[in-house]
Amino acid sequence: MQKPLKNLHALADIMLKAGAFGSLLLVSYSIYYYNASYLEIFFAGWVLTPFIGFHKASKLAPRWSVPTGQAVYLMIIFVSAASIVVYGFMVRLFISEWIFLFFPLVSWLLLVTSIWAGSSLVKKTVRKQLD
Repeated sequence: MQKPLKNLHALADIMLKAGAFGSLLLVSYSIYYYNASYLEIFFAGWVLTPFIGFHKASKLAPRWSVPTGQAVYLMIIFVSAASIVVYGFMVRLFISEWIFLFFPLVSWLLLVTSIWAGSSLVKKTVRKQLD
């Protein structure tokens, strides 16, 4: 693994753990504050699934090309920071819990898009080099 990618991987790993922990903490606070039912526990699981997916992608990223790895690491950093901000505002402003369903779905879409974009960039670069 190249040095800049190694540093980016380390930062993404820290942000991934902080994002997962912070998101789970904010969901737990929301469950407590809203005096929610057992269904809210499933929200907590759903909120954590993108972080599990990003963790798996992070472990696979060193095998991928550099642009794909960079895209995944940058998306991990972005989604981890955004999740804490979004869930924090949701809890602070007492917005309904729909965000706990919507934001993880968006996170999964961003993960898939970043992998696709990185691999597409590599394919275009290879084609140009072959021509």
